[in-house]
Amino acid sequence: MGNSVDTRRSIRLVKLLMPVAAICGSIAAGLLIAGDLTGRSHAREALDPSQFDQIEFVARVDRPEARALQDALDRACGLSGCDATTVHPMVLASTEQMTPEELKAGLDAQVRVRAESQAIRNRSLPGTPAATMAEMEILAAERITAFYEMELAER
Repeated sequence: MGNSVDTRRSIRLVKLLMPVAAICGSIAAGLLIAGDLTGRSHAREALDPSQFDQIEFVARVDRPEARALQDALDRACGLSGCDATTVHPMVLASTEQMTPEELKAGLDAQVRVRAESQAIRNRSLPGTPAATMAEMEILAAERITAFYEMELAER
């Protein structure tokens, strides 16, 4: 008889604990979801470029086409104020990741860049900043085109 009374109490206790555990679990999950939906304010803040000063790109910079491209970018960035030491590895690393179709589209884009820059150069007086910048854009586009063609030929 003692066993049957203990069994009834344990059954009643289990019947009570299971719904309580389910309710507590649902409340905890609801709180987690609600907390995640509100988001964090720092996740929406603008990125500060000064935080990214140690970016390195892995690319094959020892190739002659890459060195020629570096020279063209150095001159163009000297006039425009861009950072050639950042732009050059970015171009090399992204080129290595391009598919042949993307390289062909890149070649078409460089043809358009050269045509637009030549039109600007032709409209500008020689020696003006616009004409000089157009010359640098043409040179950089020619070097990028040569680099894309070499990359496409290697594949």
